[in-house]
Amino acid sequence: MVKESHDPSFPEIRKRRLSALLLLVALILGIALRVGYMPRFGSNFDLVSWAMVAEIVEGGGNVYAETTRYNYGPPWAFVVNALARIALLFDNSGHVFMLLLAVFLTLADLGIMGLLARRFGTIPALIFILHPVSIVVSGYMRQFGNVAIFMGFLAVELLVHEEEGSTMRWWAGLLLLGLSITTKHILFAFPLWLAVKERGLGRKLLTLFVPVSIFLASFIPYWAEGRAGIMTNVFGYSPGTLQPLWGALVPPLLTELIPSRWVFFAALGLFALVFRRRPMHESLLLYLLILYIFSPEMANQYLAVPLAAVAVFINPPFFLYSIAASLHLLKQLPGSSFPDFFSWIPAPVVDYPVCSSLAFFGLIWIFYSTQIKAWMREACQWLLREVRGQLAGRA
Repeated sequence: MVKESHDPSFPEIRKRRLSALLLLVALILGIALRVGYMPRFGSNFDLVSWAMVAEIVEGGGNVYAETTRYNYGPPWAFVVNALARIALLFDNSGHVFMLLLAVFLTLADLGIMGLLARRFGTIPALIFILHPVSIVVSGYMRQFGNVAIFMGFLAVELLVHEEEGSTMRWWAGLLLLGLSITTKHILFAFPLWLAVKERGLGRKLLTLFVPVSIFLASFIPYWAEGRAGIMTNVFGYSPGTLQPLWGALVPPLLTELIPSRWVFFAALGLFALVFRRRPMHESLLLYLLILYIFSPEMANQYLAVPLAAVAVFINPPFFLYSIAASLHLLKQLPGSSFPDFFSWIPAPVVDYPVCSSLAFFGLIWIFYSTQIKAWMREACQWLLREVRGQLAGRA
């Protein structure tokens, strides 16, 4: 025992054991909150939508022709149908269906947690799995953006290993990225971010078009009857709330001259070039940040999109973002004590414009924290000198 304590590697072993223990505790708590606690608040719009979609698929129908409440590629429709079939094996099938959705989405969160732990360490993984926004979106809202993001992380894992010489991994990574976009088109512009990193025109074009082609091809079996629904509810979908950052930071006249969608697509293209030399995993995190910050419209589930980046690049603005976004969702959680408990907080303080602005300043902090800290230090010193001067009676 004494000999082990003098082993130079012993502190490292203890550190690894502590990290493993913390991850295990966070994993158990994260599962309990998503699967055991959040479903107690019952049904919501999305849960009813998934039940409708499952019924349409079960009957052999076309989800794009028979409902306006499905705005995604085909894979999720088959997932909810499979979960609904399993739920029918139990007496209280509606409740079981709700739990199975929470379990499935929790597994995606655990996958992201594992990849963050592997690539960025224990702390980001702990922040992500215990983040209230992630818990509410997966456990109560049952929105599945995390599934698409998890597949995107797996695709990047394959593409990173491809650098070691496996062409098969490269193709598998592109196909998996295409499946991610088809499941939910969060990463629709990420192929551009990867293409600018490639060498050779052929590989750039394949990286750019293969994943997007998979997404577009997935609608072919549904096109004849569901053409109008696909164009209106998928490509033309709008959650109804205008882009908060653009409206909050620029004068109204400028927002009228330059539509927020132009700013959104310009930002995705510009930052693809700005961050082209960043490692792939970091590029994915930055992409999710840019996508959220400049999104032309906003809905509650969008608050979960940048969480992996927030967990990895944790800084003061991101900490405040976490508080504001969490309060925004908790204040709307029906059947809970949270709305009453946080009723003293004015809604605008935790609304979309504040959240987007905090995420924007968090992005700036990532790259200019040294300069910002220096400016803040100089400002505090100036203010302190002025206060001392006033107290001393000097003009």
